[in-house]
Amino acid sequence: QGVAARRVAESEYKAMLDENQGLRALVREAHASNEEAIEAAVEQAQRGFEQEVAVLRGALDKLKVRVAETSEDSVGLEEAVIGKDEELEALRSELEWERDDRRREREEWS
Repeated sequence: QGVAARRVAESEYKAMLDENQGLRALVREAHASNEEAIEAAVEQAQRGFEQEVAVLRGALDKLKVRVAETSEDSVGLEEAVIGKDEELEALRSELEWERDDRRREREEWS
């Protein structure tokens, strides 16, 4: 009876060891699966980040072009304003000469 009980205990112990090894194998598989999932998520995030960086670089390039165009436009506008100021000054001078001429004519007629 003691030998039989011992055999039953050993058999239960071996079953527990087998079950424990099975559980450890499941845990290893779960860890491996989690690592794969994490690796896949990191790769996907990296691809998304790379795409965002590419979009931002494109936007930056467009912005650089617009800044250059705006700068050119700004220089052109500044030159145009200077030209118009010069024209206005010339017209003012011409108008003053005309007024002076009229004034002299009136004075001569008076």
